[in-house]
Amino acid sequence: MPKILLIDKGTSSVHNFKKSLAKKKYVLTHARDIKTALRVLKNNEVDMIVIDLDNPSAIIKSAGFRESSAVTPKIYLLGKDGSYEKTLWLSDKYAVPVRGPLSFTEFISWAEKLLNIKTLQEENSALRAEIKATQEKIEEISITDDLTGLYNIRFLNQSLEIEIERSRRFGSIFTLIFMDIDDLKKVNDMFGHLTGSKVLIETAHE
Repeated sequence: MPKILLIDKGTSSVHNFKKSLAKKKYVLTHARDIKTALRVLKNNEVDMIVIDLDNPSAIIKSAGFRESSAVTPKIYLLGKDGSYEKTLWLSDKYAVPVRGPLSFTEFISWAEKLLNIKTLQEENSALRAEIKATQEKIEEISITDDLTGLYNIRFLNQSLEIEIERSRRFGSIFTLIFMDIDDLKKVNDMFGHLTGSKVLIETAHE
């Protein structure tokens, strides 16, 4: 849920913001002065800061923010130094620079587009991470024996030539051990496949 910090001495902007954002999933925090704003920023992450103060450069310097777009003579959009600031707030690819004064309605519309883009970027990032984790899990399953949890024949086929070549390159000894469990078929026939599976599992983890 996008969070907006409004730094404004008066109350009219707060009323307008609350009214405009009432039906939107935004969290609005109001600070009347720089001291309060810095306290809010110390304890909270925000997605956008709107300043309506006579001297916005003070909070820019104190909070380590960088001015990105002057919207009106006393309203500034700021983005924290970080990845999204460079790829979102300051990039023409995502936001056309605003020139000239904006009405409040125009400003809200413009700011909403920026916040929506940021939200979509975060959702896409989370989706990419989920896809990557799923792919890694699928790959792990494909090279793992589901009964014993050991690497399977597919992993052996993928790794054998690599390990042999590594041995040749470094002049090291390469050892491959084959193990066979005697009379496992008899165990299956006499005690059932469940018991035979337990024998394989216990042997694999010895």
